[in-house]
This record gives sequence, structure tokens and C-alpha cells, in this order.
Amino acid sequence: MAKGKAFLVPVVILVVVGLLCPGMAVNAQGMGKRPGLSQTEIKEKGQAAHEKGKMRWESLSPEEQAYVAEKGKERAAQAKMTAEQYWNSLSAEEQQKLLEGKERVVERARDRWQKKTP
Repeated sequence: MAKGKAFLVPVVILVVVGLLCPGMAVNAQGMGKRPGLSQTEIKEKGQAAHEKGKMRWESLSPEEQAYVAEKGKERAAQAKMTAEQYWNSLSAEEQQKLLEGKERVVERARDRWQKKTP
């Protein structure tokens, strides 16, 4: 896959999920209206989740770790292939529309993050 398309795969997956589950967009928009957690709280929750995941991973046997890693690689490869097929099936105009939508989503998320108190 070309370097330029590598960043598009996750975006396409998110867009496909968004198209299949339109109710999620409404819920995500509503979330921006609530004050929610501060940046520090979000980072602390993320760190706690990371530590929990790390402990769970370390509790697995080497065979289980190898199996989980292999399954993860298989699923990622399948998702990548599906996203590439979807992206390639779109016209140039549809691809451009998705890219513009991605830019708006990224900008909105960046603004919301910066408005949160540290």
C-alpha cells in the first residue's frame, strides 16, 4: 500500500462504522455539550487502563500471548484489506468528500480537547 493511503485506512473504517451506525454520531455530538472529564482525568483513566491491560497481558502464558498476537495480526490484516477494498470502490469525488469530513472531525476533536482544563 502506498504511504499516502496508510493513514486513510483507519479513517475509512471509522466512516464505514459511522454510516452503518448513524445513531453513534448523534450520541457523539451530545457528548460535546457536557463538560465531561478534564484532560488530566482523561490521561489518568487512560494510564490506568493501560496498566490494567499490561497486567492482563503479563498474566497470559507465552503460548496464549503468541495466540492473541497472531489473532490480532490476522484481524488487523482483514480490516485493512476490507477498508482498502471499500476505499478503492469509491469515486474520486466520494473519496474527497470523506477526506473533507475527516478534517472537520479532527478539527472539532482538537478544539474540544484544547477547551478542556488541564
